[in-house]
Amino acid sequence: MKIEKFNAKEYYFDLLKASRENLDALGSSSYIKKAFPTQRLETVATWIEDNQAKDLKHGYWPPLFLFLANSPIAEIRTFENDLKLVVEHSTRTNESEITAFLKTNAKEDRYWVSGLFEIFIKSNLIKKNIKAEFDYPLSNGKNVDIKCKLEGKSYYIECTIMTDSDTNRKAWDRFMDAQKVQEKSACSLSDYKDPSPNEVSELYLHCLKFYDKIYDKIAPNLNPGMGQLGEDAQNILAISFYTPCSIVNQSPGIGWALDELFADQPRGSFSPKGIPDVSLSAWLDFKAKDIELDMARYYEKRNEIIAAPRKVSGILLFDMCSLKTARVNYNARNKYKLSHSEMTIFENLFKF
Repeated sequence: MKIEKFNAKEYYFDLLKASRENLDALGSSSYIKKAFPTQRLETVATWIEDNQAKDLKHGYWPPLFLFLANSPIAEIRTFENDLKLVVEHSTRTNESEITAFLKTNAKEDRYWVSGLFEIFIKSNLIKKNIKAEFDYPLSNGKNVDIKCKLEGKSYYIECTIMTDSDTNRKAWDRFMDAQKVQEKSACSLSDYKDPSPNEVSELYLHCLKFYDKIYDKIAPNLNPGMGQLGEDAQNILAISFYTPCSIVNQSPGIGWALDELFADQPRGSFSPKGIPDVSLSAWLDFKAKDIELDMARYYEKRNEIIAAPRKVSGILLFDMCSLKTARVNYNARNKYKLSHSEMTIFENLFKF
């Protein structure tokens, strides 16, 4: 996580001082304090002392340190209480697993964001007296983040995030090459780290990556049987977009992807000359080759794979922890259909 604000090196010692004071204000049993002990704080202090201000300005910092340094103690205590609620309410996951994201190191801020978002969703359900079970086991051996009951009816909620680290712009080049030459790409879809924004068309990339994110939850490696969706109730995906990332929830590319994912019948793999084909059908063919599936087996199961989004009842899109929009899947299978009034209930749960 980069620090943009810069005045002088004293600024960073002020951050250190603020973090130390806020940590001292927390009790010894604090989950935050346990995740950021004195030794870890001293490591940051040494780093500040040993580097010039210009290097500190462009450096990466532990996300929890920045949270401690830049937040009032009341906000920190509220977060501590949210952690406590989730830890005490969880029966299948222990404290160390729940709070592991607090120990996120520099350059790993997507793990921080992921943990923060899940705590936000779970703690809000508890505070609003919603009956909920966390990390609920599914029959395929996977877990879904939440199984809750509202007005006597059960629902599943699976949380996920989209960040810059998920944005592999080189995937677009490989995707286009695969369409041109009809042969398997040599690289993995998620192996690129720090791309240039000029390498690809951003909107098409957003669409491509949203497919990848959704299918990672509903049919990982294009296997619908291993998704993190329940079989006996409606499934809602809660997706948070990390603010600094180039993929934003208002992007037309996200809208294109949702139109395809929630379509009665996704478009075929065809587009006019010169227009990239970002249909769900084209992406699935590309993905199958990219992960080296047995293509005969893939084509045999292709209809089932294309139909996997019909288990998704609706999607909630957040900017960090701020709900921005919601979408009902009108083409969900009958047992997974969600009404507008039901979606409104979920929107109200997370609106502030």
